[in-house]
Amino acid sequence: MSEHDVPVVPETVQVRVVSAMVAVAGLLLSFLVRRRRVFVRARPAGEAGGEALTVVEVGGLARSDVAGGFEEEFAALTAALRAAHEAAADTGRGPAALARESMTHDDRK
Repeated sequence: MSEHDVPVVPETVQVRVVSAMVAVAGLLLSFLVRRRRVFVRARPAGEAGGEALTVVEVGGLARSDVAGGFEEEFAALTAALRAAHEAAADTGRGPAALARESMTHDDRK
């Protein structure tokens, strides 16, 4: 054996095989993840009647929606945001406070 040869230790081979298997498993799992993005932007829109106005824009992107259903999920999300906004406007409290109050004890875990 020359001075540049690295001895092959059985544990090293096992580590390499396990590492390769984990890498392949991770790659296969990445194919199963739905690549969806939702963007929400809130910006001030001035004042009307002495109250500050905010414009909220919502957009979505489905990079690979083979199974479908993104449009329905996006519509449900925007409807939930609109309902939270209307409930907050009715009570005079913010949507975050209403969301915290509406969560059950099990949801907070």
